[in-house]
Amino acid sequence: MQVAAGLIICIGLTVVASADACRAASGDALLSARLKRQTQEVLDAGQRGDAAVLARYLDPAAIFTNETGEILSKQQIVDRVQPLAPGAADRHIAVTKWALHRQGDVATSTFVDELTISCHGQTLVRRYQSTETWARRSGGWKMITSHTMSLPYDPAAIT
Repeated sequence: MQVAAGLIICIGLTVVASADACRAASGDALLSARLKRQTQEVLDAGQRGDAAVLARYLDPAAIFTNETGEILSKQQIVDRVQPLAPGAADRHIAVTKWALHRQGDVATSTFVDELTISCHGQTLVRRYQSTETWARRSGGWKMITSHTMSLPYDPAAIT
């Protein structure tokens, strides 16, 4: 009888642990989708020159290292954003190869920014590897750090 009771307790604990793991995985998947969307919104805002979106998603103490190695604060990023000039090249940036790793109230994403620029019949594609850290704050998830580096590319052959 004791063996059966012990087995029932073990099965019950396994079911509870499995349910907790499923809830955590589901929550992490939802968070991953949310932060990927927010990341795309930040990138789009940078392309459009929409400082309000950047101000909403960036933590006041956010630190950025861009692809040139320049280190910038949130205020510097927001202050530099300007709308594109009329007739400027058509630009689109997409988040690809997304991965998110959560540790409580902090989550780190790694992804490739794929920038496509069309201008005068030419299409250029540049890729950048980015790592960003997000923290849960009272106003939602805010980006606290970002590091981006250029990925090497082969330019088109010249004939």
